[in-house]
Amino acid sequence: MSKTKVYIYLTYRKMMKRLLLPLGLWPKENPTAFYRLLSYLQVPLNFGMSLAISNFVRLHADSIKFLTKSFGVMTTYLSSTLKITCFLINHKEALYLHETLDSHFDKLTQDVKMKKIIFKKFTLLISITWIFFFTVFITLSVMVMTPLIDIVIQHNENHENMKYSLVYPSEFPWQISSNGWSYKITFIFESLATISLFCITMRVDSLFLFYIFQIIAQLREMSYRITNTNDDKELNFVLRKTIFQYQTLTKCREIIEKIYGPIILCIMSTNAVIMCVFIYQLMEMKNLSIIRLIIIFTYILTKVLQTFIYAWSGTCLTAESEEYRKAVYNINWYGNKRIMNSVIIMLAQKPMVVTACSFSPVTVNIFTMVLKTTASYYFLLQTIEEK
Repeated sequence: MSKTKVYIYLTYRKMMKRLLLPLGLWPKENPTAFYRLLSYLQVPLNFGMSLAISNFVRLHADSIKFLTKSFGVMTTYLSSTLKITCFLINHKEALYLHETLDSHFDKLTQDVKMKKIIFKKFTLLISITWIFFFTVFITLSVMVMTPLIDIVIQHNENHENMKYSLVYPSEFPWQISSNGWSYKITFIFESLATISLFCITMRVDSLFLFYIFQIIAQLREMSYRITNTNDDKELNFVLRKTIFQYQTLTKCREIIEKIYGPIILCIMSTNAVIMCVFIYQLMEMKNLSIIRLIIIFTYILTKVLQTFIYAWSGTCLTAESEEYRKAVYNINWYGNKRIMNSVIIMLAQKPMVVTACSFSPVTVNIFTMVLKTTASYYFLLQTIEEK
């Protein structure tokens, strides 16, 4: 069973690497100039798409129908731009975090005893990640395919004035002629932006869960070493080693806060609005096509899963940190001067809590708060429309 989980983990890690390498976002020690350029290209691609959609929002600000159709996608692209920017600014810290956690986890997978311990709840982690993967993939795939399907249907019906629609409701600075080069270039640009959005959304969000899981694995290892060492001299050595290991994990947690703090804060602020907008379309708009219903439903599910991934990961880390402190407290240390100082130092350390820009701890409470805010925004939007 443990061998199967190791294989699944390696497959999962390899897939994550393959998705991030084309974007230049997989941490490398000595990246080439071309590799660095790939990561920088994602910023204008995503930000440019958000500007085009925001221009559409500006031109149709008096229509709730057009606002609800475009505002959620615009916010998603702005969030994607923020994710890339955070990784580019903190690329050295991201490299340290990746090398520290990944190398140690690889060593743990080679230990037969550790395999059973570190892969607890791993199946749940993989299940959440795959569900998230498919919802993001279906949503963005349907968005890209919708204009192409529409063109094929019009062609088969021999429409005289065929309408060539784009992937998103957007307004670009240039004139887009039907089936001209301007349309083709714009469609390619939006398609590339969609691919970039998929890779960034899928991997950056999943990478947070991936790093948290690796920190939890080390906390479980530390708890196991402490509780299964009986010799006083060896226990003293294990405790001292554990103190330094915990300091390293604390530094890793601080790096995660530095990179993901603005991202989580953005998700807390925007996901409620985005879900509210799409729920409004689902409940209020009449004559929605099946394709539009699929997009709305999967988009809402994507945002729910995205919020849950961050909130659940933070709660799991804090809970495992508390279990580690309990393991330290439960060893036979009282009256043993050889190990007492080490135990007191370890018990004085605070449990690990990930905070979003020192604003709010990342726990399941964030998830419930976002859902409540979504409901509040929906009723507010409904009231505004009635007035």
